[in-house]
Parts: sequence; C-alpha cells; structure tokens
Amino acid sequence: MFIIAWFHRRLDNILKPFMMVSPEILKALEEHVTPNMFTLETGSGQSTVWFENRGCNHVALEDNSRYAPSCDSVVIAPLVDSPPWYDWSPTYPFDFILIDGPLGLKGRSGVLRVLPECIHPSTSILIDDTDRKSSYRLGLKIAQDYEMDIRHIEYRKGFFRKKYSVLTPKFSKIQWADRE
Repeated sequence: MFIIAWFHRRLDNILKPFMMVSPEILKALEEHVTPNMFTLETGSGQSTVWFENRGCNHVALEDNSRYAPSCDSVVIAPLVDSPPWYDWSPTYPFDFILIDGPLGLKGRSGVLRVLPECIHPSTSILIDDTDRKSSYRLGLKIAQDYEMDIRHIEYRKGFFRKKYSVLTPKFSKIQWADRE
C-alpha cells in the first residue's frame, strides 16, 4: 500500500507541470473572456484561478479533489453515466465555456448531455487538447449541432505539438431567435 501511495505522489509531481495552462490558452481566454461573464470550466487548475482573478461568475467542475485549487468556484462532482460526465446540473446558461476535463482517457463527450442548458446565442467555447481525436471530433459535433464557427489553433508545449479549438456563434441573437 505504501508503494502505491508513493507512486501516486510521484506521478502527481510529474504531471502537475504538464497540467499548467499554456500561454496560448491564456491568450485565447484574454480575447474571449471579460469581467462579470458567466463562465463554466470542466476540469480545474491554474485556469480556475485565472477566471476568478478576471472577475467572472465562475463554476469549475472537478471530479478529483487532488487537482482542485482552493477556490470558491470549484464544484467537486463525481463522474456518472456513460460516457462519463460530472454529476451536476446547470442552473443558467454561460457566456463562455472551457472544456478541459475530465482528465485523461475518460473522454469529454458527456458534455453533450448538458450543453443545451449551458449555452445561449452568444456563448463561446474553448476545447483544449483537440490534438486528441475524441476532443477534435467533439468540437466538430458541437460546431455542427449548434451552428458555430470553429477555429483550430496549433502550438508547441515543450516537445509536443498541441491543439485547442475555439467555437464562436455564427448567428446574431436576432437570427438565433428566428431559428426557434
């Protein structure tokens, strides 16, 4: 048991530097997020602190309290169902959504179950790790289902090539209302 605990601590120490928000993601957040916006983040960490310092009305969903920063906006919610998603229900739509969790191979497509309650006509979405096929396909599906424009941005993080995608509204609020 001691060896397993030791291994987990070592693994956390190895992974934490890789879980930091890249300057490219921070730049994208700067472009799309303004104070007082209602923001949602799946996964938590350095970006959670950034959203709070930015003055957002923020909710950060996290399934593992070890990765959660000490912020008022963090909601610890276990993953449920298949594909897994946080055991949480939105009470209002968000202006900006950062999809950066759940961590690892659990997948992020569970967001599709709650997305209709999370967005409004002006919502923008940033999906991190779209160098992974599943995250890339998720971005394409959301863009198609909600008629959003999608931009894929590639950057380097150390030795690795990384990608994220930004989805923005295609329609104005008036055009959105006409669709319903």
